[in-house]
Amino acid sequence: PDRARERRFATADMAAHGLGGGIGVPIGHDPIWGVLTAHFARPRPTREHEVAFVSAVAAVLSTALERIEAEERLRHRSLHDPLTGLPNRTLALERLNAALDRAARTGGRVAVLVIDLDNFRHLNARLGHAGGDAALIRLADRLRSVVRPTDTVARLGGDEFLILCPAVTGPADVIAIADRIATVDPHPGDGPITASIGIAVTGAAVSPHELIHHADRAMYRAKATGPGQYALHHPDTHGTGL
Repeated sequence: PDRARERRFATADMAAHGLGGGIGVPIGHDPIWGVLTAHFARPRPTREHEVAFVSAVAAVLSTALERIEAEERLRHRSLHDPLTGLPNRTLALERLNAALDRAARTGGRVAVLVIDLDNFRHLNARLGHAGGDAALIRLADRLRSVVRPTDTVARLGGDEFLILCPAVTGPADVIAIADRIATVDPHPGDGPITASIGIAVTGAAVSPHELIHHADRAMYRAKATGPGQYALHHPDTHGTGL
């Protein structure tokens, strides 16, 4: 009711704005997101209906924020892989579509890498599903560590991953990333495993599915030449070893 007599809270900001009193009500509970305040120019007792009104507004805000957070959690779960925490196929396609739209407007180029663990079925048989999951998580961490800040690493499903590289100048940018994807040691003492990589680079108008299909075909060409290889799907570039 009277800023000058208040000892529980700091009131320097109120004094700076010439405020004499006010009402403060927390927004939310466990956690509290903030405080809704109503201020008066001069000190005066607060009326019961004024406190009730501010409390009602805070309750509406709390409900709205809880709903927004619940929707965000649901959307995050629907767009991310539960094992690795990476974007899933749906979110990867959304971001790839946006990257291709920007490239079409600016004349830029977009690249996609499809990465597949070599002999993953045998790895699962040897280590069990827990060991296979550990290998996938380790590969996901490795892929995150080698990409640029603007790139997206996603899990398409099973042991297949995707890296989206928007705004590349050419295949050399993406080959540099492929070169940094080293062998993955899924569990100490179990020996390293390798990954086959297919790369597709485009400056033309193609759909997200077409670009992924090109990279997927290149990945199978790489896998056919032996473990730990990469191949390019590009008109003026040929595949090479990793």
